[in-house]
Amino acid sequence: MPRTKGKHVALLLVEGATEVEFYETLLKAHCARKSKKIRDLKGNFNINSHICDKVRKFLDDNPHDTVDVYVCIDQEKPGGTPYNKAFCEGELRKFSRCKKIESVIADLMIESLFFLDIEGIFEFLNVPKNQRKPTDFQNFRKLRHQDLSRLFKKYGKIYYKGHKCEKFVEALDMKKFIQATEIKNLINSI
Repeated sequence: MPRTKGKHVALLLVEGATEVEFYETLLKAHCARKSKKIRDLKGNFNINSHICDKVRKFLDDNPHDTVDVYVCIDQEKPGGTPYNKAFCEGELRKFSRCKKIESVIADLMIESLFFLDIEGIFEFLNVPKNQRKPTDFQNFRKLRHQDLSRLFKKYGKIYYKGHKCEKFVEALDMKKFIQATEIKNLINSI
């Protein structure tokens, strides 16, 4: 029986549902022709085991495919994340179909990156032009989901994390996120 030829897939492992929404929209805009899959790690608890388990399951479910793994998680606080790239690389090296593993670590959290398109946020919230102060949000790497929630609340809306943020994420200009080094590197690598 001839061997079935598989695909080479970019497998993105993301930290939660908000990240799923963001990366799906980003990849649709910038990597439409590439074969890619996104899997939710559902937080960063026991993250190293979850990463290895997700890759193992993907390879088991797709026995003819090879993968490049992209771990897309938040740093959450200065000093980092419990993610151990060296451990994961060592474990994933056991799978010959896993070609590489790369990290995309958001400085604080995915919501920090959203502020790169502050004008898109203002548009989504219908903020009157005379009330827009984009310079208040210039240092996006120091902003958190609480800052986004406060901005939403100020204009009569609620920011929901997870799958409920789909319409909001789709309203953002994905081209603006390429300014962030981690996103630019991800797109170039895929």
